[in-house]
Amino acid sequence: MDNCSYFFVPMYIEGDWRRVTSGTQTSRDWDRLDVEVRYMLKYVADKLNMDDQENCLCTASVLRPAACEELGLPGPEELCCIGTHQFGGQPENFPFCLKNIRLYCFDTTVCVMAIKVEFVRSDPRWIATAQYYLKKLGREPVRRANGSALIPGRPQVQTLYDLAGMLMERLGVPVHPFFHCSPGIERANVLSLTHMPGEKDPEQMRRDLYYLRRCQSEGFLYQPDEVKEQREVYDSSADVAWGISAEAAACLVFPEMGRGDFIKRIFVHNFDSQYLFTYVLLLHQKYVLYLFLTRIGVGRYNDLKALEEYRQQLYEFETNHVFTTITEVDQYDRFYRNVGRAFALYDMYKDVREPIVSLRELQREKQEEERKQQEEAQKQREERMNNALALLSILTVFSALTDGVAFIEQAFGLLQGILPAALCTAEAMVWWQRGYVVLVVLAFLMLMRSLLFGKRKGETRK
Repeated sequence: MDNCSYFFVPMYIEGDWRRVTSGTQTSRDWDRLDVEVRYMLKYVADKLNMDDQENCLCTASVLRPAACEELGLPGPEELCCIGTHQFGGQPENFPFCLKNIRLYCFDTTVCVMAIKVEFVRSDPRWIATAQYYLKKLGREPVRRANGSALIPGRPQVQTLYDLAGMLMERLGVPVHPFFHCSPGIERANVLSLTHMPGEKDPEQMRRDLYYLRRCQSEGFLYQPDEVKEQREVYDSSADVAWGISAEAAACLVFPEMGRGDFIKRIFVHNFDSQYLFTYVLLLHQKYVLYLFLTRIGVGRYNDLKALEEYRQQLYEFETNHVFTTITEVDQYDRFYRNVGRAFALYDMYKDVREPIVSLRELQREKQEEERKQQEEAQKQREERMNNALALLSILTVFSALTDGVAFIEQAFGLLQGILPAALCTAEAMVWWQRGYVVLVVLAFLMLMRSLLFGKRKGETRK
């Protein structure tokens, strides 16, 4: 194999994601694909262990060769081609072989289908032009080289997206394509590997990676940009170079520089396992963030319950699927960080967290409103208590006056035989009664003054 390209079709599932995983396990179309995570850190690998079905958060499957034959799909050595376009001034339909199809499903209800193709030529400019057309999954027609339909029994004009849709239909689970572009102009992400002849020419390598990492046709002019190249192009070793952008990650390898056996056996294997799955993990993050951004519309920013559910879902997603680093192996960790930066995931997280800011503001406003309501309720209770106390005080005054005057009369009657007659006269009793009345009235006035002063003080605080 001198080259390969993976075209990714992201989708999201309606309902329980395990319906898809159980469907792939029971279907005759799919085989389980054991994802190699031997280089990943334990806290990442534990969540990807498909032997632990209860705690596994991701499953992977590969389309069986027997299923391709049963469905009448092209075999791994059968040539397919796209519509006729121009390359080098000549008509070209860019022949390729459909090597295999993989399906990755996550508990977030997002699935990523990876369609692997191998082009008949390993010219980077030719491959980049072919990718430019083929990555438009919903628009670029694909057929067999002999002119027959890609999918038997279907309309003659078919696309890779039609192929993905047909395979998902057979699982019996409603799925929807999840693209951030308008229907008909979808632009798939691409991960590619190309073997280069001879020694590495730095200038030619930068030019080739310029087109490959952008999937641009030969019609685009090469525009070198040192600032972007420092950010998007790097060498993971003397004979391996990467170019990464938001749309594609392209790898150029130079097996004739001395490590041909390693490149063709070990590196190619790692590309199809470690690098591919790392790219899928980052694609999953990107499309889940797109999904989050569509869940909270402008009209729901004031819905406290919806925002609280959004916050909980985002927290679970970040805990289970977002990692600063996934491995201590430098080449994979560097690839993970560079692709994440190319996807602008950090900026997307800031947009996704915006509703959380609204949630906190709503919570503060709600707490302030509840505090004011409690203060108002307390004030009303105090006013009702004061009014009741004032009424009770008036009644108490009359009762105290009546009872006090009667008590003084009874006391004078009992004391007439004990005290001197001069002190127990009717005139003395009247003075005692008058003094008692004055004391009761003064006490009542002080109580009313206290009630009125407390009410005014409460109004002043408000």
